[in-house]
Order: sequence, then structure tokens, then C-alpha cells
Amino acid sequence: LFTYKAGLFFIISYIITSCAVPNASYINLEVADYTTFNLDPKGYNVAVFGVVPKGVRDSTKIAMIANTVAEKYETDQAMEDHSVAVYTIKSKEYKEGIEGNSTEFYNELSEKSNSQILVLINDLKDSDYYIATVENHYEIDPLILIPYSIKLKVIDNTNNIWVTVLDKVVKDTLAISSNITSYTNIKQYIDAEIENHRASIITEIGKSIAAELSTKWNNHSIMLIDYNSDQKWHNANNKAKNFEFEKAIEIWMSYTQIGDKEKESYAAYNIAVVCHLMGEDSLAKDWINVSLSTFRFYEATTFANYLNSKKR
Repeated sequence: LFTYKAGLFFIISYIITSCAVPNASYINLEVADYTTFNLDPKGYNVAVFGVVPKGVRDSTKIAMIANTVAEKYETDQAMEDHSVAVYTIKSKEYKEGIEGNSTEFYNELSEKSNSQILVLINDLKDSDYYIATVENHYEIDPLILIPYSIKLKVIDNTNNIWVTVLDKVVKDTLAISSNITSYTNIKQYIDAEIENHRASIITEIGKSIAAELSTKWNNHSIMLIDYNSDQKWHNANNKAKNFEFEKAIEIWMSYTQIGDKEKESYAAYNIAVVCHLMGEDSLAKDWINVSLSTFRFYEATTFANYLNSKKR
């Protein structure tokens, strides 16, 4: 299953400059991948707990990361601002709670936050860094690379029993552009650069954690056939661009029996594509078969294979 985000736009690329030939028109979309994990709050309260590492007195960093996780999760799930509670707990308290009576520990966190779904972020490691160089317009730009990892655990009590629904280590590497000109006192310089970028580093770590809690969206392009020289056809493409799918189909339907097999096939192909965007894959398959039986071309074959590969 796929869902398309609003905000699609067309990038027109001309195949041949002659006014009598078709053009390829690409619709760039963001597509939801429903095979990825999605923490649906289902109307229940959610809380994020950041575990402060052992020996760290200042809990600000982990609190800011936890707050970023909560904010992005609210956005991704279309929740009200500040509806996700944020807390910090010490690593000793967390370790003793997990290793002891974990059910009792989770109940305590649940009661404290008045939440039935708990997001726990723990064991942040981001102290290792190194320098890398990237060639940029014949110049060598040094980058400060910061690998990090953090444990993410989600426990759910919406059915009156604590269930771990997600338990993974989130890993990535952040890159900071640098103007290093001398490697004298390099450690002090890098530490200062990292401190200068502290807020953005925290934000990126928090966003990467939150991204694991909601459906992922991937970039996807899909092609329509356009005729810039045919205003009526071009108008149909514009209507598709504006989500007026049924009006676009109505126009392309008028081209499906005009005696020009190639153009008839292109019209049927466009109808198939738009049916797919409307979630009507059964109709899309019917129309792509019409296209292929009228005049075969590579894009129609590829689209037909895509439709047939989808789970029924």
C-alpha cells in the first residue's frame, strides 16, 4: 500500500523538440512505505523518557534530544503540540528498573507521565569523531564526522499488558563543515566546532530517532505522456497536476478511439497512471492492458510490471 503526499509537481523534459511528438512529464511524489514501523498513538498518551548517561551531571543534552523526538513525533502523527510528555531519568534508576521488576518500573513511569505508551532513549554514544576530506571544485574541504548510536525502546500498555513493540539501536554519522587550516591544537579546535554546532547536532540526532517511530516516506517519480502542441491534452496534464484526476481522465478518454494507435496507447497509459494515484489499481491494470494491446512502449511495460508486482 502506498499513499502520496500533497505537493506534487511536474518536471517537463522534452524527448524531441518537434511540436508533433510526445513529451515525458514526471510527477515527483513522496510515497509512504507501510512496511516500516509506525507507532500509532490510537488516542492514547505517549511519553518520551531520556536516560541521562552515567557520570553526566548535566541532563540538558539528553533532555533536548528527547524534546526533539517528541516534537517530530507529534508532527509526523499530526498530534497537537506539546501533547507528548518529556522526562529524563538517571541511568542508575533505569538500569535498576529494567533489571529488577520491569513491570513495576514501567507502571511507575506510566503513572508519572499519565501515558500508556513509553518511548525510552538510552545509551547515547557520540564522543568519537574524526576528520575526513571531500574534494569540492578542485579544493579539499575538511569535514568533522561524528558517528553516533543510541538505543531506542518503545513499550505499549494500551491492552493492559506491557509489550515491547520496538527495540533497536539507531546509528548514523553527522558531518560538520570546517575551515581547518592548521592541525596544531586540533582537538581543541574540533571540540570548539562541535560546541558551536551543538544545537544542530542535538536536533539531527533527535529527528533521526523520531523518524524510526513513524511511517517512512520515499521519493518516487512516475511518468505521464504529454503533448505540448496539443492544448487539450496538455490541459489534462495540468488538471492531473492540480489533483483534478477525474477531469484529466475525461479528457484522455476522448483520445482512446481516434484512429491513432500510438496516441490512443499513450492516453490509456496516462489514465492507468492516474487511476493508480487515485488508489484504483484494478482499473489501472485494465487501462495499462488497453495501452499495451494498442501500442507497446517501454514505459507502459514497466508500469504494467510494477502494478502486477504489487500485493493483491
